[in-house]
Amino acid sequence: MAFFGLVAGFLVPGLAVYIRGPRLWGKAALAGCGLLLLIFIVGFGHPVGNFAFGLLLSIHVSGFVYYCSPLLLEASFRSRLLFTLLTMMVLGLLIYLPIRNVVLQHWLVPLRVRGNVVIVQRLGAPYDIKRGDWVMYSQNNGETGDAHRGGAVWVRAGFGCGPVLAVGEIAWSFPRTLSG
Repeated sequence: MAFFGLVAGFLVPGLAVYIRGPRLWGKAALAGCGLLLLIFIVGFGHPVGNFAFGLLLSIHVSGFVYYCSPLLLEASFRSRLLFTLLTMMVLGLLIYLPIRNVVLQHWLVPLRVRGNVVIVQRLGAPYDIKRGDWVMYSQNNGETGDAHRGGAVWVRAGFGCGPVLAVGEIAWSFPRTLSG
């Protein structure tokens, strides 16, 4: 075992199997991880994408544990099982969860709308929105009602989708610098 192999196998799914050998299984693990990543991207927000994400994590964990197998030769079954579970937790918390959070908070969000999955891009700036553009929005408060023509308008919390009907002018103000 080498330090480079340990770090590279920890960071790249399937690479640990390639480094440990045999090379044929290593190439299969790398190709399988690439295919699962592609399936995850194409199936983002669908069950098949979630399944591919789980399989990618399992190949990553299995490959890393396989690379570390010389350290575990003398270990009991319970110790090897504990090492595998800890590896899964560490990989999930240090690699997969942060990447997932960055994607969901800054790039893309899959939302289910009437049985379909809509991928919402979060990269746009609010001032780039023009009349006629379609946007997804969230309503965070619960049910509220206002009287309107003798009835009530109820707004429920959740997500909505629709065209922008109007936009206001943006008044730009720049902070003044104090001289003195």
